[in-house]
Amino acid sequence: MDYASQNILPHAPSAGFTLIELLITLAVLSIVLGLGIPGISALTESSRLRAVTHNLTSAIQLARSEAVNRRTTTAVCQINTNASACDFTASWRNGWIVVVANQPGANLQVAAGVTVVRRWEGINLAINGGANGLVFESSGRSLASSQLDTDSGSDKRCLFVSTTGRIAVVDDDDDPNDRCA
Repeated sequence: MDYASQNILPHAPSAGFTLIELLITLAVLSIVLGLGIPGISALTESSRLRAVTHNLTSAIQLARSEAVNRRTTTAVCQINTNASACDFTASWRNGWIVVVANQPGANLQVAAGVTVVRRWEGINLAINGGANGLVFESSGRSLASSQLDTDSGSDKRCLFVSTTGRIAVVDDDDDPNDRCA
């Protein structure tokens, strides 16, 4: 038989996928996605925690720098409802601000006594510690050593601020010696 004259190929390749090939591909894809999605959410949560820790560290460094440059008391503290002064009874989750005292001995919780340098919006993570904010003298020294703990529920980071103004960030990796409780 002459196939060339009849324009018929004995085994013509198919131009598409069979239903079984398509179902197997979808099954493999769903398994891979099912395994990968939890890892992506943990990565996203860890990234959010690092970003918040970085923002807090930046705020602390800014407050210390402003204290030295302006030669006055500054603070990083929980934001009040008007975003105009500190509110030591508020939650860090509502946001925080860096304020500069307008005069020595000014009340940091009264808007007339401070100038807001910068503010950070609220976040959906738990932040504990530093109930009275972090206050720096004109020398750049902190009035007291403090600890702020950021917690995403599955991960935790701790910021330690010494009286010299030095900041240390520690990941909570369940090491009992790392001070992040």
